[in-house]
Amino acid sequence: MKRNYQIGLFLLAAVIAITLGVFWKLSSEPTYGGRILSAWLADLDPKLPEQTRAGATNAIRAFGIKALPRMVADLQAEYPFLKQILIDLNDMPGSSSLIEEAYEKRSRAARAFYILGAEAKSAIPELTVLMQKDNGYVSSALAGIGPDALSTMTNALLSPTPHVAGNAAKAIQIALFRKTIQRSDVVATVPVLARNLKDSNPHTRRYAAAALGEIRTDPFTFVPALENLLGDTNAGVRAQAANALRKFGENALPVIPALSNALNDPDPAVRERVEKALLEIKKSEPKTN
Repeated sequence: MKRNYQIGLFLLAAVIAITLGVFWKLSSEPTYGGRILSAWLADLDPKLPEQTRAGATNAIRAFGIKALPRMVADLQAEYPFLKQILIDLNDMPGSSSLIEEAYEKRSRAARAFYILGAEAKSAIPELTVLMQKDNGYVSSALAGIGPDALSTMTNALLSPTPHVAGNAAKAIQIALFRKTIQRSDVVATVPVLARNLKDSNPHTRRYAAAALGEIRTDPFTFVPALENLLGDTNAGVRAQAANALRKFGENALPVIPALSNALNDPDPAVRERVEKALLEIKKSEPKTN
């Protein structure tokens, strides 16, 4: 009886939320080509055909800064009023899809920041506040904006809150990987990243390693430091250390014995990263006649 009552409340809340959501979207969202912004954002889904995503990209560019309020809101997408019901009814068909939809909204919003790039810089103050939450998609959004967001990223590296410092390093790593900033832009962050390699929080260590793998400065210092992380207690840190060493190429040749030992790591994801690192580092070895 109690369960039926809970299900009834869940369905009623869902119907009300959907009704209000549809009304709000239709009344307040900007449109382009006869479609609301949220519809175009949904078309950024990587599972959709390239032509569909290309159309969405053009639409987001046409919206420009008018898209920012929706993008920032979607970065925070969640269903707090349903959380306890979902916990109580975790076996209810379809309940997990609501949570998955929230993550997908965040992901698509982050992609939209890459599309707008520097044009989205007016959202930086809001994103700075959002970094205080444990939301990795904000890192991607800042990375998408590029150099204008660099001071926010670097200042956050010094945060005493572990997930903030970790997400800041993640933002730098993503920005370097996506080439929205240059390695020379972040050389000054290296001492802080080096300190964060020894942080007590694995999230901070993991993304400090990732960022240093993209910067690839001072291999005589950081290759041994990353080698030490191959023995970290956290599998995510060990995997990221192997991946970072791979990016040092020829300069990582001295750690081949340590990487070879890491092939026995109990975690399959770590072993996969180690195998890839060994393959690429060995390829970089100078040929002798």
